[in-house]
Amino acid sequence: MDDDTGLLLLIDDTPSAQRAFARIAEVVSSILPTAEVEHVGATAVAGCLTKGDVDVLVRVMREDFPSAMGTLDATLQRSERNDPTGEYVEYDFESAGCYGSIQLAVAGSWHDRRFRRLKSVLASDDAALARYNELKRYHEGLSMTDYRIAKAAFVDALLVDSRFRNDDDDSTVVAGTHQ
Repeated sequence: MDDDTGLLLLIDDTPSAQRAFARIAEVVSSILPTAEVEHVGATAVAGCLTKGDVDVLVRVMREDFPSAMGTLDATLQRSERNDPTGEYVEYDFESAGCYGSIQLAVAGSWHDRRFRRLKSVLASDDAALARYNELKRYHEGLSMTDYRIAKAAFVDALLVDSRFRNDDDDSTVVAGTHQ
């Protein structure tokens, strides 16, 4: 759907994204009952342009990360888009027409804070959302690789902005929560 050799294609299909998140959250919660599952990424933000894939952040406590990773390794395919770390690994989800990326992260880790802060900023700052959508429109029809490089630079700059700094260490997990 969105490999690096393809082109960026934008869609607006919020109802499908919400159904896909619900399905993914149901599956993940059934195999990782101690995890907190949160809808993140463009499909989680009203008015944000999207490729249509659903990003799901699965937050676990540090001590639960190895077993959660083992469970997901046995169930899903790891994504080749991002390198795993000791606190983060990405998986591809595809089932019954639902496509998504599952981001397994230790609660309070760099990746956890990044996904949650980006969602918060885009949902609360119309100017930031407009700039993000502009970046996506500019790259529509261009390579995914070029888009991902530009997106990473945009997100880095946005989250460094002091207006959007949130250094709170939210390292708690509310098991079974779907947001």
